[in-house]
Amino acid sequence: MREGGTKRATPMKTNLLRYVLLLPWLLLALVAFYFAFGGGFEDATMGRYHRKANALFADVSGVTEVKIYLLGDREKTTGEMFPVKAENIGVPILDSVALHGEKLEMFTGMWSRLSASWQGGSLCHEPAYGF
Repeated sequence: MREGGTKRATPMKTNLLRYVLLLPWLLLALVAFYFAFGGGFEDATMGRYHRKANALFADVSGVTEVKIYLLGDREKTTGEMFPVKAENIGVPILDSVALHGEKLEMFTGMWSRLSASWQGGSLCHEPAYGF
């Protein structure tokens, strides 16, 4: 104790107080860095899932086959269902085609320029396709 009866702050308490006062500034710096360099602005304006979906659709490297499904509710189906996971349902498959070689390259060139739909949570294209 000091002469006047007051306690003197210990170095540990002083350092702890400094760290507690520094913490909000550190968090602010991290958020600013994320918004400036980590895609935070896109996440805040269009959503992280849409940003990730657009990056996924643009990367077609390593694709060796694409199967395109014609979906509908007609009577003549293949008996298979195309899963729509966002709504937990299946849509009847009417027909399908697999692309290879030159047709695959042409398709993936067009695919990589498409963007995800802003309307639904399934991150499907607008209009929706069954690929």
